[in-house]
Amino acid sequence: MSTVTTASGPPAPAAPVTDPAPQREDPNAPTAKDRAVRCRWVSTAVPTPPDPCPGDLAGWTVAVLGTDGALTTAVHSRLAALGATVIAVTQTGAPAAPEWPDLASDVTEKVDAVVDLGCEEVDGNDAGAWWPPLSRTMAVLRKVQPVWTQRPDLGSTRYLVVTRTGGHCGTRPGPVPKPMSGLWAGLAKGLPHKLPTTAIRVLDLAPDGIATECAAIARELLHPGPIEIGYAAGKRHHLRAVPQAVGPPRRTLGPNDLVLITGGGRGIGFALAGHLARRHGTQVVVTSRWGPLPAGDPWLTEDPAALTALREATLRRVAASSGVAAGRAAVERALHRRRLTLGLDAAARAGWPIRCEVADAVDPESMAALVRRLPCRPTVVVHNAGVDKPTRLSRKRPETVLATIAVKTDGFLALQSALGSGPPPDVWCNVGSMTGRWGGMLGQLEYGAANEALARLGQWAAHDPTATPAGRTTVTVAWPTWERLGGMISNFEATLAYMEAMPVEEGLRHWEAELLGTTDGESGFLAPVGPGLGPGVLRGYQQPRQLPGATRLGAAGVLAGGTRLRWQPGQFAATLAFEAAEWPVMQDVTSGGEPILPVAWALELALAVGPWAAEPGRFHPARLAEVVIDLAALRCRDGCTEAQVSAISRGGPPGMQRIRAEVLLNGRPALSAVILDGPPASFPTDDLDAGAHVPDLRRPAASAQISWAGQVLPIAAWRMSSERDLWRAEVTEPRPESQCLHDPVAIPRLPIAAIETCVRATVHGVGPARPSHGTHLVIPVLDIVDLDRPARGLLTAGSRTAIVDAADHPVAILRGPHRRSQPAHAHPSTRNRRSHRDPQEST
Repeated sequence: MSTVTTASGPPAPAAPVTDPAPQREDPNAPTAKDRAVRCRWVSTAVPTPPDPCPGDLAGWTVAVLGTDGALTTAVHSRLAALGATVIAVTQTGAPAAPEWPDLASDVTEKVDAVVDLGCEEVDGNDAGAWWPPLSRTMAVLRKVQPVWTQRPDLGSTRYLVVTRTGGHCGTRPGPVPKPMSGLWAGLAKGLPHKLPTTAIRVLDLAPDGIATECAAIARELLHPGPIEIGYAAGKRHHLRAVPQAVGPPRRTLGPNDLVLITGGGRGIGFALAGHLARRHGTQVVVTSRWGPLPAGDPWLTEDPAALTALREATLRRVAASSGVAAGRAAVERALHRRRLTLGLDAAARAGWPIRCEVADAVDPESMAALVRRLPCRPTVVVHNAGVDKPTRLSRKRPETVLATIAVKTDGFLALQSALGSGPPPDVWCNVGSMTGRWGGMLGQLEYGAANEALARLGQWAAHDPTATPAGRTTVTVAWPTWERLGGMISNFEATLAYMEAMPVEEGLRHWEAELLGTTDGESGFLAPVGPGLGPGVLRGYQQPRQLPGATRLGAAGVLAGGTRLRWQPGQFAATLAFEAAEWPVMQDVTSGGEPILPVAWALELALAVGPWAAEPGRFHPARLAEVVIDLAALRCRDGCTEAQVSAISRGGPPGMQRIRAEVLLNGRPALSAVILDGPPASFPTDDLDAGAHVPDLRRPAASAQISWAGQVLPIAAWRMSSERDLWRAEVTEPRPESQCLHDPVAIPRLPIAAIETCVRATVHGVGPARPSHGTHLVIPVLDIVDLDRPARGLLTAGSRTAIVDAADHPVAILRGPHRRSQPAHAHPSTRNRRSHRDPQEST
């Protein structure tokens, strides 16, 4: 019979585990209500850009990080031949004492690009061998960061790092020469949040000769784009996230099995322990650096006031002798032990066979002793240990960076060594994070590095013949934030700016399915994205169409793919080309026989650009006001339109910010609007003006020569409702693929067909619209209510039109749209003729 360690005494017999309640056939299968989508990363062949020519890097200063070696020497020569001034940076940090290396004058503010060959210095998988070259990388980034953040043009600074995980960025079975090079990959993918205008490139190279590898480095430095690129067998590849179900279970768990969870004494680790013990009766051993509290310890009090007093007293006492940081650490440690103790007690009362063993994940001797204490060979190993203390790059301390990475990577190696060369567990699960795949929030550079390296170590253990034991089933799960259960989350609300949190029960179901059904590889779980994703991330990764909440991105992905981007505090501008042949929706709406950019898509561009002029993740558009559109400027000349989309913050506190957005087409002002921050607008449909003006349909307004063919955007018929003198039209929103042929497809945030129905009524003076004349369309207010609702119709009374769903719940409201020859306020762009030529200069 298994035993359970409790907080109040010696091990007690575990209560018998009853059979779980009847479940559906596959309780771990995904459901329609799942917030996260399981994805796998696929390496896909893509065209190779042209080789650079002499002089292509003239005027550039490039720092090459790496000690002397054949590849480093070749890269120096190649970049110099292209016209670059090359700086060799060879200093590294000391392996024993974690300190940032002294770069002296090697790296100056004149550096435009960094080519990082640090992983070439890491041979094998010795714990800690990665620190000297990685500390150099961190030191260089700290040195250039103040200057690079002041350069507004995307791509004016560049960081390229070489990795060695097989040429497919760690996504295909096969040998992994340098799994620890994943540290540099994970770190690089976190840089877009800190260096938003720096072009980032992770270049994964399979062995292919110095000359070929050097040519690839020079080529990729000059052609920014997707963040992760690999070269293998002479072909160039990049990664795409592809939704993929886990499949049926391949193995089972029962009372005779043992699950070992490192770092399982809190957060999601302890939640998994309880889930497996409850559902399968499986024995679970969790590890903790400190273990539970003894019975009767004051920290186990249930009195909130007493607990608060104990926290304050401990902080004062420890801080008086060792400093505030030590005081806070002491409180954190005591609270961790308290949560662990209460959790173990609750498990014992429920009869769940969970026990805790004290072990230090990064200490090989401690892990070896832990394995010797286990009652049997573990069936499942879950390496969940981790720490995360987000800090801005300029404030990062070497010892914190070292500790964050070591617990993931050195902990993996210590546990692997402790298990020895005997029979491997049926499945080894590494607990990673989406910070490793897509980069984390501000301050998580080393946490992303640690998780990416952990995933590559898993691939190495599964497929590389040098691993001991080799060939075991290893899966890495890359999680988003769990709903207030991360265990290490210092600012839960801040994480939601990047991606929504995953419900705990859903996460546990996904996790169990991975343990029982996955063969090996890396599974990422993508939850609905938040407003904090900047253009660097959207440009660097192709977002899967099935990404939850993909419509929230709207035209942001289109803007991020522009030919020129400028981003600086309070301002953003993008230049991009619209080819009518690639936008069927532009061919569906014409003016004088020529394609035009539909009004709804011009509004979509303005809505997408607005948040990037505010602090990332802190702006939530609630209203577009003072919208003025020059209908003639929407024309696409000769099948192509160059769009210049810009936004400038006009200030205001959170919840009351104002952003001025402008769209220029072929240098001519086409749209101007003010975007307001705030909570969603409220507009009940029964508040519409009953009995308001009904136009005389016998006198339609003069045509603006705009025609809607109805092939892409359905033409809705207006009818008078018998209730409250409302006008009603039913609309069907077309699929995004029918409007845009881009890959990935642009998924609009706004209801395009519904807005165009309102625009058509206003332009032609039909249906509920007032007869009006003029060259400009004016929309005084467009309130955003709930764009997650699918638009199914329009209700109009008087001057207000509500776009509604099937239940007549409002999606958005347009107030007072009309035509005018001379807008009440001058178009902002007409006050600055220079912006007609280049609006990015004016921003």
